[in-house]
Amino acid sequence: MNVVFYLNLADKPYLFRLKELTKSTNVWLAQTFSVLLEAKIKATNHDAKWVVTTRHDMLAALCKEEGYDSRKEINLWDYVGSIFHYKGINFLILPPLDSLVKDPAGEFIFKRAYSKIAEPKAWFPQTAFNFQPATPASLPALYESFKSCFAIAIDIETIPEHKLMKEVGYTGIFWGEASKSFTTTSFTLEVTTPFMLAWVRQFNLLPAPKIGQNFKYDLAYLLRYDALPVNYLWDTLTLFHCYYAELPKDLGFQSAFFIRDFKFWKHMSSASDAETKLLYNGYDTWATANVFLAAMWEMPDWSKENYLMEFPVIAPAFFCESVGIKADVEQLRLVKARKEVTLERELARIKLMTSSGFNPNSSPQVKKLLKILGHDVDTSDAKMLEKISYLDPLAGVILEAILAYKEASKAVSTYLKEDKLFNGRTLYAINPHGAETGRNASKSHHLGSKGAPVGLNIQNITRSDDDVEEEANENIKSYMVADEGFVFGEADYAQAESRDTGFLSGDTVLIDAVTGPRDFHGVNAAAFFGKPYEEIIKTTINEDGSSTHKTIDKPLRQLAKPVNHGANYNMGEAVLIQTMGLKKIYGAAKLLNLPAGMTAFKIAEHLLAAFEATYKVVKGPWYKKVIADVMNTKKLVSPVVGKHRWTRYCFKRPITKEGRINKPALNSYVAHPPQNLNAMTLNLAFKNVFYEVQLNPKFEDNFRMNAQIHDSILFQYREGHDYLREEVKKHMEYPVEVVDTFGTKRTLVVPVDIKGGHKRWG
Repeated sequence: MNVVFYLNLADKPYLFRLKELTKSTNVWLAQTFSVLLEAKIKATNHDAKWVVTTRHDMLAALCKEEGYDSRKEINLWDYVGSIFHYKGINFLILPPLDSLVKDPAGEFIFKRAYSKIAEPKAWFPQTAFNFQPATPASLPALYESFKSCFAIAIDIETIPEHKLMKEVGYTGIFWGEASKSFTTTSFTLEVTTPFMLAWVRQFNLLPAPKIGQNFKYDLAYLLRYDALPVNYLWDTLTLFHCYYAELPKDLGFQSAFFIRDFKFWKHMSSASDAETKLLYNGYDTWATANVFLAAMWEMPDWSKENYLMEFPVIAPAFFCESVGIKADVEQLRLVKARKEVTLERELARIKLMTSSGFNPNSSPQVKKLLKILGHDVDTSDAKMLEKISYLDPLAGVILEAILAYKEASKAVSTYLKEDKLFNGRTLYAINPHGAETGRNASKSHHLGSKGAPVGLNIQNITRSDDDVEEEANENIKSYMVADEGFVFGEADYAQAESRDTGFLSGDTVLIDAVTGPRDFHGVNAAAFFGKPYEEIIKTTINEDGSSTHKTIDKPLRQLAKPVNHGANYNMGEAVLIQTMGLKKIYGAAKLLNLPAGMTAFKIAEHLLAAFEATYKVVKGPWYKKVIADVMNTKKLVSPVVGKHRWTRYCFKRPITKEGRINKPALNSYVAHPPQNLNAMTLNLAFKNVFYEVQLNPKFEDNFRMNAQIHDSILFQYREGHDYLREEVKKHMEYPVEVVDTFGTKRTLVVPVDIKGGHKRWG
């Protein structure tokens, strides 16, 4: 098949890769605007029915021909994989060719999109877009037909600033026994009257499985309207996360990925006429339905197994984020007032040392100030300010004031805003698809918007130093309080990732250190820094076999923590310095009596070498196995027997084609197995506690789940019902069988530390 390529001048250095992938010689680099007619003539002259372009101007011309009504600027990347038809010629939009070498997934995405031309029969046959008007007269017939649906895709449009639904779109998927193929019917309901809302409830109660794209967002609104659907079983965002976790997961990208004759439609959301907006919602559900069908047809078993682990986490996540945590508004105001005093104090100090017009929140102004002080840097983030403060004590006086101001400013602007509360509670979102490792992530709640956010990221609240009594009223978490008659409990996995690293690698020294009766960080400090354990920690074995630890050398124990956590995942010297800060790095040198005049890099090198010398298997056989797995199979398979067996497709190469170490890729992949195992263990615990405790009729009146936070589960229990803490622990501590680097099966149980009994979180 003849194909004509219309490209940008910037694509020229990468033409060799294009020709390798397509075997094409019909390539033109245009310096000026190329009208569509010119492209058609080129194609006709070469007996070609296809034009492939990376040009924004040609895309804009195609959109204009389509009559696109959009108030948004056209973005080339939105349209990658889109196919346009113009005067008998087909146009395929591809990304700029530099993505072939700069983006780890660039070649994969290019080949996938180009296969729409090269291998059209390899694509799942999409359904035709059949949009039906939803009127009082047509709805009864639509409802009757939807009773026989194979599945139903649902999508809502909202007015976030008012927390209202505007429309609910539906696409019914029908199986034709005679034709042995799927068809679809789409329509959109305007939620403007009780009559239409009643129909929404009726359609949502149909027994057919429901499909959504990031449907937990939709559920937050449907819950407000008492219109939750039954049999929500499929989420295309979650499906794709379980397939290609490293790729974008928005519906536009997935549609280009799975639907051959696809054309980006999201510009329709900004249309001015009501008819187009209804049609837009219909396209959303049609795309969701077709993405689902194609995904189920194409996805391998391993990705479906991932889905069976990840999708059930949505239920407890939705429950937690819908309930939220009660807010003590008076305490919020008190903490905010304390932070505002800090703001005013530090701003006054800053102005004395600069000028009245200086804005410490302005990155350009801070960088300009640093330049005046003799430090010409590219960034003015907190780490850089801390570094300069230590190296330049005179500059440090003002920089410490700026750091204190920024910390207080973030607290006031992000965490201590009454208008972010909803019905007197703090809400948040918990997203199972938030990380490539399977770990849950958090952000503000679905009921908000960028302009009017609701809630906050529950996992990212600034920590105060709990050991400093005078800061009690500056602890941001303190305004979050237990419900009446309840107290908080928090169940935290102990050294989860270090345990996972030990058991997965088969490093028996690490396994013994993390499972033995002695304090883990004390053991590390002794091993890393050559000091007897007894001089760091006093460990007492109790009558019941448990251990009690008393720290004798706190600085040395604290130093072992960042070294262990960083070295676990191949952290380099520069990152360790950045993580610890220069003050602590040089403090470590003094603590360890290292030679005076040692550079920060050499000190960091010394610290990391101590870990490597202690746990030889981690950076030896285990790292080699991870590298080999990724290079040979492009996948990382969690070495777990039975449950938790998660598989991740890997686009980045830990070893380049030239044979060099790609450190960011290597670090990402050596971190994945323990982080993924920890995520799967915690997610299963999250589900266990939800189904076995929260939904258990014996406990539900006395127990309330709140959130999954890093390695812990936050919950509340009724005062006097302390036994529920042990109930939570029981459902979190369960055995997981893994196979280590050397093929040895090991049974891992991560112990849980539980604290509780407080009315205020934190």
